Amino acid sequence: MSHLLFVVGSTATGKSDLAVEIAERAKPAEIINSDSVAFFDQVQIGAAKPSTELLKRAPHHLVGHVTAPHKYTAGDFRRDALKIIERPNQYLVVGGSGFYAQALEKGMYDVGDPDLQLKEQLANEAQTLGFERLFEELKARDPETKIQPADHYRIQRTLEILRANPGKTMAEIRAEFEAAKPEQPFTSRKIGLFRPRDVLRQKVTERTKRMLREGLIEEVEALRKLGLHQWSPMQSVGYKEVQAFLDGQLRQEDLEPLIVTSTMQLAKSQMTWFKRDPNTRWFDPDLQWKEAVEAGLELLTPP
Repeated sequence: MSHLLFVVGSTATGKSDLAVEIAERAKPAEIINSDSVAFFDQVQIGAAKPSTELLKRAPHHLVGHVTAPHKYTAGDFRRDALKIIERPNQYLVVGGSGFYAQALEKGMYDVGDPDLQLKEQLANEAQTLGFERLFEELKARDPETKIQPADHYRIQRTLEILRANPGKTMAEIRAEFEAAKPEQPFTSRKIGLFRPRDVLRQKVTERTKRMLREGLIEEVEALRKLGLHQWSPMQSVGYKEVQAFLDGQLRQEDLEPLIVTSTMQLAKSQMTWFKRDPNTRWFDPDLQWKEAVEAGLELLTPP
């Protein structure tokens, strides 16, 4: 059986560097990327993927393996990751995308593909009535939902599930899934990195300046010439702000501060997600790096 160590935390906290250092000392440990933007092949600068040097220092999986214009869901990630960990070993699952990490760790309730007629009906309703109306229906059917009004994909997908299971809430559907779920084919533990907000803002600002200096705008221009305006990674932080600039909706002097602000908002939502789990051991990478490495080595050892 494989053993997984989830390395979590917000963007710009050094998760990739930590994972590589642990993997080097725990050979033959391998790294599985769980960052939702780093899966894609043609986004590089704004995706903050592990550097070429880091990729050489330890075996990595699921980095840049999805070609344009394909999408990549949490379900896709879970299936691919499970294939990798079929081979017993120690794996570090690294990324700031909590939903993808959760999909692997806890599984996903398999509701199957929705009826195509239902899917088309909801798509038409989204166009004609708007997502505000769909969100109202979602709240009525599932009052405990944590989905946000702006998360259009999950609103529509969850309504597909709820309409296909009339009279049930998502909690009830999940409970049925948990009761029937097979035992996970791995053991797992978690470690997290965090930075105080002022320190994190400084790191994010430095990284944003570097991305712009290294050609983030030119990267986005090249992808737009390929017709990839709406490709999912092009809607992520950094890419969507550059697109707004290229569309004339944003002055160049406002681009950097807006990317920084959006990144900090993302970091806040990431930490809100990860802090819900009391089983994660947290470390400040600027003050506790050695302790984090030693804890990671200890936690990576199967219980």
